[in-house]
Amino acid sequence: MPIRRIRRKQGGADAAPLSPSSVGTPPAPSQTVRYRKTYILPTPFGLAFALMLAALFLGAMNYNNNMAFFLAFLLTGTALLSMARVHGNLVGLVIQPVSPAPVFAGEHLPLAIRLENPSSLPRLGLVLRASHPTAPGHEVELPAQGSAILTLSVPTRTRGWFTPPGLRLESRRPFGLFVAWTRLSEIPRALVYPTPADPALPLPPPAAGTGPTQPERPDVEDFQGLRRYRPGDTRRHIHWPAYARGRGLLTKRFETPPTETRILNWLETPGRLEERLSHLTRWIVELEAASCPYGLILPNLHAPPQCNPSHHERCLAALALYPEPPP
Repeated sequence: MPIRRIRRKQGGADAAPLSPSSVGTPPAPSQTVRYRKTYILPTPFGLAFALMLAALFLGAMNYNNNMAFFLAFLLTGTALLSMARVHGNLVGLVIQPVSPAPVFAGEHLPLAIRLENPSSLPRLGLVLRASHPTAPGHEVELPAQGSAILTLSVPTRTRGWFTPPGLRLESRRPFGLFVAWTRLSEIPRALVYPTPADPALPLPPPAAGTGPTQPERPDVEDFQGLRRYRPGDTRRHIHWPAYARGRGLLTKRFETPPTETRILNWLETPGRLEERLSHLTRWIVELEAASCPYGLILPNLHAPPQCNPSHHERCLAALALYPEPPP
């Protein structure tokens, strides 16, 4: 599932994409794959290949066939060279985990690592997987003195801090006779926001003394020009004529006039605990997308009205960690 990010000045609240913003987590230290931390075993195909070699060798001895002996020894040497090459695909790699961006509960969280190859040999068939060997993964090849980023998406179910499952980096190239892997440690945890309510309740009334109400309609927006498409942009704002002319995906940019300040109060939100958090999350997403100042009142937090990315991140983080103290 692609990540969708909140952007300000993007039209009315009805077109707001439900997207995470970035709440930083401490960067994880890099690690170098050591010889003693790399494990290797034959694959099912490798075991079948070994049985074939044993049968070939027994047949060569039974019939005293020199060509069969030559073929058996040649294939055995090839398998041993493959074992050494598979093991060498991992040893010496420098791994730098990337701090994951927050997502909403129910979305897939992309876990990424940056790989650097300091040697003069390419690294073949590198795959990032969950600890379970049957989990899917994406394979990349790392050139000599090169670098690459591997990503694995894992599902999220509940809000709060998400501790990534055990990850492993593995390789089966060349020939797929052996699999070598190393376990990754110190993967940064990620923050998971509550799931935005769907359908959404009407927004709370504007706070008293904040000026005239801004109609939440697209026709009150001022067109400001075009910009490059970003993942999460609503299709209603894509400039399709430019795409048809071969200019790529461009998104129409609007300037929304100032709106009234709204106060999101925990005590005035209907429902039980998780329902309240979902409604508040949805309102925050809509108000931020509409560039409308808002404040948040929780039993453990009183955030004054603002409209900026740091305020947006702080409010969503407080909802994700409730009833823990806000970060």
